[in-house]
Amino acid sequence: MKTGILFFIFFFTQWLSAGIVINELMPAPLSDEPEWLEIYNSSDSTITYPKLLISNQNAMKTTGNISFPPKCFTILTSDPAKLLLKRKIPASAYILKFILPTLHNSYDPIVIKDKDSNVIDSIYYDMNLGKKGISFERKDFSKPAVFSDNLAMTLSPDSATCGYENSYLFANTNIPLGSIVINEYLYNEGDSSAEFVEFYNVSMDSIRLNGWVLSNRQSGVGYDNIFITGRNCIIPPLSYFVITWDTMFFKRFPELKGNPFVKMFNSNMNLKVSGDELMLKDAAGKIQDKVIYSDDVESKDLGGRKDGSIERVSVSVPSSVKSNWISCGYPRGATPLEENSISILPKNQIVITAEPNPFSPNDKGNKQVSMINYKLPFRSARIKCSVFDSDGLMLKELVNNEYTSTEGTIIWDGRDREGRAVGVGPYILLIEAVDTRTGESAEKKMLIVVGE
Repeated sequence: MKTGILFFIFFFTQWLSAGIVINELMPAPLSDEPEWLEIYNSSDSTITYPKLLISNQNAMKTTGNISFPPKCFTILTSDPAKLLLKRKIPASAYILKFILPTLHNSYDPIVIKDKDSNVIDSIYYDMNLGKKGISFERKDFSKPAVFSDNLAMTLSPDSATCGYENSYLFANTNIPLGSIVINEYLYNEGDSSAEFVEFYNVSMDSIRLNGWVLSNRQSGVGYDNIFITGRNCIIPPLSYFVITWDTMFFKRFPELKGNPFVKMFNSNMNLKVSGDELMLKDAAGKIQDKVIYSDDVESKDLGGRKDGSIERVSVSVPSSVKSNWISCGYPRGATPLEENSISILPKNQIVITAEPNPFSPNDKGNKQVSMINYKLPFRSARIKCSVFDSDGLMLKELVNNEYTSTEGTIIWDGRDREGRAVGVGPYILLIEAVDTRTGESAEKKMLIVVGE
């Protein structure tokens, strides 16, 4: 066991529930940024200490009289001016010049004690779980920061949240197991393709994927991880989300470039060995889904093609069932952000098409509106048709509880309920239908895109 871990555990046993906590730190900054430590006062009043003792495994530094305003972030750094050039720190935060013990680029405990050597707070970080230039955040400031369960790399696209709320405050950590499943993956890539993994949201809630981790376990090697970060990593209900790590993906699927439901990450992940395991963990560290990929599920009719994906047959059947996976049957070889080529459809299936899609409300030609054609599994029904943005917020009801026969057409002019033109981008169209005779219900979603 590392000496630093023993040091940390010794001090952690003395941890007190205090008003100030170490909330974030930058132990391995890039060359244009100084090291810094962020402290948060969670109480309703100012906390003042005659002095504080701040130490790591090799050194201890002492402050003078120091105060922490209530509900505020205080940043300690040796060079405030240099930090302000690097970070956009809000005016509500306090920046104090203080020379910290030099933080190690491998691992280190950090302990804060009062003048009587009582431990106020302590944390432990390990750069094996971090990355140079990216801060560590405390996930929950009300709990001790014990290893990665409460201290992890920031999810912020800015590589830190210096002086403001941590990114984990916006990560949903209370997602029911099985809400998001692995739905498709391409691991035996050819020269014209790129590996990707597609998720499907089986729930009726929009789910934010920030803080989730896609892992690939290679036999005898360990795990490669992709930490899902960035803005708008949201998967609407009954919808798809794709992760890739190679620009070749967009050469094969150019229509998906810029799509908010496709995210590319810099990663060395390589899904190359049959028998390896894909695992998806949520922001709370719970396993939402996992699958062992194997050459055995590839269709023999495809002649060993190397640019075809493996698709899930049914989202209601566990991933561990080998017969629930089979090679994509489309000539294109994969169906990212589309219904799988071999998926088992529900009995009450609605079919929707939109033409044109994308459409341009400002176009002077014939693309100002989109004609949405539907076909229901019922002879007569009451239907609702609504448009949602990528965050799951309803913008407009196009149809509300109207009577219809099996087929019909709905028109959308690209405007919201207030008559305002919506912005350029993708939107979710939801049609819900209830059979007027039996009361059976069905629904269907599709992506509709508003262009310039």
